[in-house]
Amino acid sequence: MGVREALAEILTTPAIVLAQWREHPQSLRDRHQLSQAEADMLLTAATHAGCQVTADQVRFKLRTALECALPRTVAEADARHGPVVEEFVRNTVRRPFLDKETALFALGDTFLAWIAGQVPDGLIDFGQFELVRNRLVHDPVAAEAARTWAHTDHGTSPAAGREQVARSRLTLSATVRLAAYDHDVTAVQAPRNLPRQPVHVMLHRRWKQPPRIYRAGMGTTLLLSLCDGTRTGSDIAGISGIEAGAAMDTLQRLAKAGVVTPNLPIPNPASPGATSTGGNTHPG
Repeated sequence: MGVREALAEILTTPAIVLAQWREHPQSLRDRHQLSQAEADMLLTAATHAGCQVTADQVRFKLRTALECALPRTVAEADARHGPVVEEFVRNTVRRPFLDKETALFALGDTFLAWIAGQVPDGLIDFGQFELVRNRLVHDPVAAEAARTWAHTDHGTSPAAGREQVARSRLTLSATVRLAAYDHDVTAVQAPRNLPRQPVHVMLHRRWKQPPRIYRAGMGTTLLLSLCDGTRTGSDIAGISGIEAGAAMDTLQRLAKAGVVTPNLPIPNPASPGATSTGGNTHPG
């Protein structure tokens, strides 16, 4: 806390509250750990006409950032749910973040929490989905994984073979996100009218392409949830409750598509025929 955060709060505080603070500045000082001189400086500056101009600029930048994080959600809230966006912007105090993307998506999280109860639940679900997608787009680890996959001869990758998938520990690719919602966020009429229908969604990022969005069936969702790097394909097929052959077919297709990554086991040096002590990881 400090002068920067206090200034941000002053710029987004109604005039009537500022007047109260000028009469009794102790609450502002305590909340932001300010000296008397710092509090006096800020409250005096808040009386100048230029402060309103600065406040307008702050609100404009906040709204612009919010529209970048949740473009379709904000547009729908604007069009059909009154002044909730403007009220949020007027009442929001931005905190410092480590980088631009972190700030952008944290603002989106804050907005969705703030409008909950003021807009339909389906729009909140859609906003959460939009944030998951946009976070994936801006994730540098996912970008590198997508680039690596695009430049791999994955069609002939030995790790995509059924036997290799069966004995390898499987993990979700960094290019993949899984999410579940109470409303069908993939519906054609989204986000205006979302049916209340539970849906599992898989987002898969590809190199230099927008993420592909899939509705995942219960069986596929279960198999993917078990791909946490601790189980082999055979283990997953065995505990999934799905017929073993069908489960292995699905896992092999997911590996070939790059959705899961088979991590081949490290050979035991003491075992006959072992020639390497290093692990080998292939993109799925």
